[in-house]
Amino acid sequence: MKKSVIITAAAASVLAVGVTSATTVKAHADSNVYRLYNPNTGEHFYTTSTAEKNADVKAGWNNEGIGWIAPSSSKSPVYRVYNPNAKGGDHYYTKNKGEASALVKLGWKWDNNEKPVFYSGYNTAIYVAYNPNALSGAHNYTASLGEENNLIKLGWKYKAIAWYGKAYVAPAKPSTPASKSFTKGEGTYTVGNQIAAGKYTVTSVTHSVGTLLDYNTADYSVDNSLYLDSTGKYGDKSATITLTKDMTVTIVPTHTGDTVAFIPVK
Repeated sequence: MKKSVIITAAAASVLAVGVTSATTVKAHADSNVYRLYNPNTGEHFYTTSTAEKNADVKAGWNNEGIGWIAPSSSKSPVYRVYNPNAKGGDHYYTKNKGEASALVKLGWKWDNNEKPVFYSGYNTAIYVAYNPNALSGAHNYTASLGEENNLIKLGWKYKAIAWYGKAYVAPAKPSTPASKSFTKGEGTYTVGNQIAAGKYTVTSVTHSVGTLLDYNTADYSVDNSLYLDSTGKYGDKSATITLTKDMTVTIVPTHTGDTVAFIPVK
């Protein structure tokens, strides 16, 4: 991915007034990188600051949990800049401080006082995709290759590795098989914690247009993706999956508010 292309596309999105954010972030050993989602603008936001995460949640952002784990320091810092002129505001993350500085010259603002917001390290790829049609949330960062591939199918660009992190595995709670059907919306869930281990029939509900369901183990030895579509035109109407303890399940709907139904298979 040529970063100069991203600079040009990002600069072109300086069209309307947004809201700025510039919280100071202090990374700590093996920092959790929290992922939040703004349902009003479509932007995902990433921070190691618990205070910043909590403030955003109070302001109406959805807490999607921990996206990945970053080292406390490395030779590959990641910087964050903010576009106050994009409608709804927009953040961009990069390891290239020269690229960040170039954006600041074009009207973007430094976040975290020009210091790194987290670092690249370990061996889990963190992917980036770019939406050329978005003003806010133009870039998405994820440890899920399934999520990345789905965005590319939907018209996002680049499919590149932005940096590296370590896969997050949530502490497991005792899991009992689910006896009743339930639904889950956009977010990332741990099997044995938020979702019981077991065999399920899964379907997309609320809208007919598809929803991505990605489920994988922490080491990605198992990494499966489904595109669920109630019409069957763009994906499967339903599918049967087996979820084992400590797997991670990620749901990415096309429309905000869409959900996936989990029906236990006995």
